[in-house]
Formats: sequence, structure tokens, C-alpha cells
Amino acid sequence: MDNFIGNERKNKSRVDFHHRENVFWERREREERRRYERRAKKIPIEFPDRRSNSERRAFDRRAPFLLKFFYRLTKPIVRTVLYLFWIREVKGIENVSKLNSAIIAANHCSYLDFFIISAVIRRRLYFLAARELHRVSILRWFMRYNERIYLDREKPGVRYFREVVKILHQNKLVVIFPEGSRSVDGKVHKGKFGFVKLAIVARVPIIPMGISGTFDVFPRDVRFPHLSRRCKLHIGKPIFLDKCFGKKTNKDALQKIADDIMQKISNLSEIPTAFCA
Repeated sequence: MDNFIGNERKNKSRVDFHHRENVFWERREREERRRYERRAKKIPIEFPDRRSNSERRAFDRRAPFLLKFFYRLTKPIVRTVLYLFWIREVKGIENVSKLNSAIIAANHCSYLDFFIISAVIRRRLYFLAARELHRVSILRWFMRYNERIYLDREKPGVRYFREVVKILHQNKLVVIFPEGSRSVDGKVHKGKFGFVKLAIVARVPIIPMGISGTFDVFPRDVRFPHLSRRCKLHIGKPIFLDKCFGKKTNKDALQKIADDIMQKISNLSEIPTAFCA
């Protein structure tokens, strides 16, 4: 009996020893992994947040207000600078003020398109943009203080679709660039039919918008816009798709509508298309 108890104690001590050893090596591996991640990403050592829960909640409540106040303070300055140096002509702004909610479809040639649209249309806008744009330094400030819907190009998913429809049902304006990315040659390229499907599901009109001159003002290989060139923005009449509401439309029909709208955008911007409609 004594031998049995002694063997049990020895086995238990061995198990405890191996357990402590495993815990030690796991902890050391975690510390090395954290040290490697800090060194690789150049992330400074995080200091503990010593604020109380009430102080943290109070700051979280004030943060959106402070951001909106700062944006409202700086937006008139940015608008004045844009009109002073780059925006030369704006037509058709009354086509936007007539509607409560709509999808604004515009051609995309430069990062300057975001700022020009926001400066011309003084209503609250929601921009449907790729998630990668948050890393662009010139757009980081703009995307931070504006309403935006980040879209994953590789996996769009239904969640983004539902979010846009929900915003449109709240009488908001959503800006979409159907081409998907900036134009390489300055021409109007073929648009994807996703924005047409969104308009049909949400039962809202599509407002075509043609922007010209931004490709010359701020092309891809330039860090700062040229001051000697100007831009034009022409807004067309809204396109109502009442005939398609509540009906099943195939991809070919949706693409045909998208091509017609891109052709209208080309006519408004006076920029030739790079596809055959």
C-alpha cells in the first residue's frame, strides 16, 4: 500500500513538472512572438489604459462630436480652395436637390474626384470605396471625416449590398464609381452592373455625373495636383428604372443598362469611352 501511494506521488510530481515546463515554454513562445510582431510592424509598446470606465465612455461619446465639429469647420475652407484653384464649371446641381435619395454614378479618373464631389454637393454623402483607399495618405483624412462604406473587392458579399440599401432607404445619397478603380488612360471605361442592381432593389433613381479635367490635374504618377489646370463637373437628369422594379432581370439586361448610363456619363464629361456600348 505504501509503495502504491509512493508511486502515485512520484507520477503526480512528474506530471506537475511536465505541466509547469510546458507552461513555461508556451509563455516564452508567446513573448517571443509578440516581440517579433512589434519589431516587424514597428508598433510601439502599448501602455495600459488607466482611465476608468466612466471616463472612457464619456470620451467615446465626445469623439464623434469633436470629429464632426472639426470636419464642419474645415470643409468650407477646403471647398473654397477647390473652387479657387481647380473647379471651373458646375452644371446641373439642381438635379440633385430635387431628390431625397439616389445613387450618384460618376466616372473615376483621380483621387481628386472625392473632394470635388463633396465640395459641389453640400448634402451628406456616402461614398462606396475600396478598403485599400484607407491606406492612401491623401484620402485618409477625407475618409475619416466623411461617411464611407468600405467594400472588399475580392469578397464583396451581401453585407455591403444590404448596408447600401439600408442607407438609401434613409433618404441619403450614395456615390458610386461604376468603373471600380481610377482610369489609367483618362477615358470612361466599362462599368460594373452592381450599381444598377442596387438602384432596382432600393427603388431609387440613378444620377449620372461626368467629371472632366481631374486626370490632367492629379494623375496617378503625381504627388500634388497641378495648379494650372481646371476641372468641370456636369450632372445629368436622374434616370428612373421603374420598369425594372419587382421584375427579374438577368445579367445581360443589367449590363446593357449600365453601358447606357456610362455612355451618358461620357457625354456629360465630354470624354470618349474605351468600350463599345
